[in-house]
Amino acid sequence: VAEPAIWPVLRTHVLRTYNPEEASLFVVGFSPFLLDGLTCPGFPSSPKKYEAEVVKKLSNDKWYKKKGGFDHMIFMMRFGVKMGAPLKQMLDSGSLIVTTDRLFWNLVKVLPNIFKNNSLVIAPYVAPYYLDTTPPGEPEMQEKHPDTWYFFAGTYSRRFGGRGNLALLSQHLSAGFVNFTDLRVPKTITPNNGLLQHSFEIVGQAAAGIRRSSVCMSPQGDAVTSGRLFEAMAGGCVPVMMAPKDGAPVELPFPSLIDWDSVALFTDNFDAITKVKDGINITGRVLEALVGPHASATAHERLRCMQKEARR
Repeated sequence: VAEPAIWPVLRTHVLRTYNPEEASLFVVGFSPFLLDGLTCPGFPSSPKKYEAEVVKKLSNDKWYKKKGGFDHMIFMMRFGVKMGAPLKQMLDSGSLIVTTDRLFWNLVKVLPNIFKNNSLVIAPYVAPYYLDTTPPGEPEMQEKHPDTWYFFAGTYSRRFGGRGNLALLSQHLSAGFVNFTDLRVPKTITPNNGLLQHSFEIVGQAAAGIRRSSVCMSPQGDAVTSGRLFEAMAGGCVPVMMAPKDGAPVELPFPSLIDWDSVALFTDNFDAITKVKDGINITGRVLEALVGPHASATAHERLRCMQKEARR
């Protein structure tokens, strides 16, 4: 639900103008997420009508036609993008499409020309909560708590990466210093069943845990990267990215700007680790030596430097 969280921020942004002649970028309030059955007042009653309304308004808008849509930004934050031919043709012919590093590979099947037209913006995959990473009244770097030195909150069930082995890994880390939770955000969300607010509460609790923790596990999920990589960095927690060695380098954003080894630790995913004799035990011992609560003073100083660098 990234778009419903981003739009209110943009509406009140200091750089927003209500005069289209002054604008250099237009944000279109269209979201494929809303095609999944989330009915809201003021929206057309069916996906086809919703798409038709978008196409009609943009086609007749003089500001959209002025640059062929290239200065009109549309968010595409979902798997399995499906759309009718009229909308597909319009978006693929010039609109500026924003997606995340974990979803862009899926868009090429639907909108192949956005790559050729250089009209694709790939953003780090971060939960909406982290648009403002530090709540009012909290210090820039929150004090870390030993009882949640190692942190993970999310579902153990994902298509790739063997994420369920986190439970086994926790047994090879310092007892009393691990906070791993198999947490699931509700799938069926409507304006009336209260689950939207519940999902935000779950994300908020996870964010608070990240800010209190020192080392945050970021195992592979449906894609090579996970949002936890960026959420951990925003919260001052050193991420441990667990992903295939041949996939991680090409999936990380801004490689020319970020020295990733200075802000994160990297290891293979659990699928590979479990193929090695005592692989999970070895992984636990290495983590304990590098960033564990009983590691050397030198290791702890390096950990603090990585936390600060990630926040920077």
